[in-house]
Amino acid sequence: MKIFTNLSVFFLVAFLSLSSAAFAQQKVVTSEGRYVLSLLDSKKDAKSLALMIARGKAIEQAIAYLEGLAEVKSALLTKDQINTLAISITSVDVQSEDWRSSGEIVSVVIPIRAVVDITNLKNKIAKIQEDDYSESIKETQGKMANLQKELARLKDLQQKQDIVEKKEFPAKELQPANAEVKPTLATQAATVSKDQPLKEIQPTAAEVKPSPIEQAAAEKKDSASKDQKTVAVATTDAVVPKQKLESSEVKKTISNDEKQKYEGVLKNVFALDCLEKGNIALGDQRWNDAHYVFSKAIELNPDLAEAYTGKSCALQNLKQTKEALKQIDTALKLNPQSARTLGIKASILKDQPGKIKDALMAVNDAIKLKPENPRFYKIRAEVYAKMGKKALAQKDFSVACNLGAKESCDKTKVLKQKPEAAKAKL
Repeated sequence: MKIFTNLSVFFLVAFLSLSSAAFAQQKVVTSEGRYVLSLLDSKKDAKSLALMIARGKAIEQAIAYLEGLAEVKSALLTKDQINTLAISITSVDVQSEDWRSSGEIVSVVIPIRAVVDITNLKNKIAKIQEDDYSESIKETQGKMANLQKELARLKDLQQKQDIVEKKEFPAKELQPANAEVKPTLATQAATVSKDQPLKEIQPTAAEVKPSPIEQAAAEKKDSASKDQKTVAVATTDAVVPKQKLESSEVKKTISNDEKQKYEGVLKNVFALDCLEKGNIALGDQRWNDAHYVFSKAIELNPDLAEAYTGKSCALQNLKQTKEALKQIDTALKLNPQSARTLGIKASILKDQPGKIKDALMAVNDAIKLKPENPRFYKIRAEVYAKMGKKALAQKDFSVACNLGAKESCDKTKVLKQKPEAAKAKL
């Protein structure tokens, strides 16, 4: 019994120690995103935009947290790399969905709980340094910021049109059916007792018979009002609410062109959001997830070259080489000057029979465009190694190592071994 008790205590202490270590390797942050709807927004789109705002705030907190860690400081990461690291290790959980209204203004608030996972942080930092896609994420975020500004501009334009339209077409308040009616001379006479003298009943101004001159002026006024072609619609069944009249007038101000332009910008925003998520999935080696979100990005924006590039990379890792090359060629048609796309094409071709020279050509073009990227030198070193050019391979691995790719430093040592053993390890 004593032995059992001691074992129970041991396992409990061990469990608590592991739990404490796990919590110590996570940082929890909270934030919320608020989005105000316009007549151009659907509820679904508004929720997505609010979530993006909340996630952006959480990433900012994650960046501030990472910048204070010793591992991050010693790695000498750039701001873009820290941003990429924060995005790649932060997961988000939506807490609730709060719809609010104040008069005609409707908004949605999405509070989130975000977890910054710093487990194996050194390995994650090394991976970013080796396969740096922070530049791609930076470009995506820049495009996203510009599109969000355009969305705000279109919303502001629509709201200004709303105000102008309300001034030009004020709400028409119709008189209710049960409104008080002033008694006329005839109705007063009908309610007067027989004993009451008629002279006490004073006619209203409208019932006083006008003089011939006044009557002529009134007829002229009536004729002018008819020429203005003003049509009044009244009903005795119900009173149309003021708010409904305003809403119908406002909707008339939104043209199909405005709707299409707004929806086009909105699709591009969501496509870029998918692109960022796809790059994160690639970094985590979640190939199926990456393939899905890149496909979604292409569906939203068929001209987004980076989405085809990412999808190609996912397909290559899913052993679908033929389809991967098809996607990479589409990406290069859309953007022939993409260094990242050329680099990925080279990494695919170098493993294909008879394509080694094409791979060398592609990676050379990538290096010309981005000579500071260590990944391209690593790819070219692997190409040279397959071609049997050991000295050139060793030189490129050394360059990649000096640019921060730690894995390439080990490859340089491997090449110093016997050619057969070195080729097998590469």
